[in-house]
Amino acid sequence: MSKVSVIVVSWNVREQLFHCLQSVTAQPPLDIIVIDNNSSDGSSQMVANKFPQVSLIKHSVNLGFGKAVNIGISKAWGDILLLLNPDATLKPNALIAADKFFAEHPRAGIMGGQILSGDGTVQPSIRKFPSLWSQLVVLLKLGYLIPGLLNKYLMKNFDYHKPQAVDQVSGACFFIRRSLIDIIGKFNEDFWLWFEEVDYCRRAKNAGWEIWYNPKAQAQHQGGASFSQLSHAERQRSFNASLLRYFKLHGRAYETFMIWCAAQISLGQAYILDLVGKLIHVSKQKHQ
Repeated sequence: MSKVSVIVVSWNVREQLFHCLQSVTAQPPLDIIVIDNNSSDGSSQMVANKFPQVSLIKHSVNLGFGKAVNIGISKAWGDILLLLNPDATLKPNALIAADKFFAEHPRAGIMGGQILSGDGTVQPSIRKFPSLWSQLVVLLKLGYLIPGLLNKYLMKNFDYHKPQAVDQVSGACFFIRRSLIDIIGKFNEDFWLWFEEVDYCRRAKNAGWEIWYNPKAQAQHQGGASFSQLSHAERQRSFNASLLRYFKLHGRAYETFMIWCAAQISLGQAYILDLVGKLIHVSKQKHQ
């Protein structure tokens, strides 16, 4: 089996991180690196006490995903790197399945595993590359008004039971061949959160590599554990910044401008949602 390095970037998700590392340490011997982005919930102490075999890198500030994962990549020595969300757990033999897949697909630079919900159902994790139309629909929340507008972008008819070459895979369980990193470099550190894996898939494909989905490499994913700590406006602001950066790199000037316009509307919607949420909270407290 090839040497595998698992990199986990974590922020204030101690309990989820514990279960994540439990699942990873149960796999074949490997290199495990945790990048703690200035957690205040005792995450780093838990890792140091419960998982002494894990390389822990603790930061005094939240670096965002791009910078943090690049630090992990620089420390990793594996031929295959797995970027795993701290709220995800690996299923048995996931790494063996990934190693076998890369051996059989020499042009595969990136591979995404099958993502399962807590009840065992498959989570949608495959998408087309973002287009101007799809992202305008996302930003303006038009998909809630007219169901089906995002079916093509979200690949609603994708068969999650067979391996396929795709545009992009979920960053929750993101395998990378080391030789791909040697050629196209590490992640773009300007992406603080969101779209960093989409950008990386786009760069890999532009360089002639393939991106694959493999249902035999499985992970269970809770989803949104870190994001839920942010307000609607904070999440939307971060999403908008990364989406704009993606279009500046891979889109046309007029597309970037239209995305910027829609982003202002989406941020206004998020502020309204936060305000409504606060009013509801205050109203409930008054009636208790």
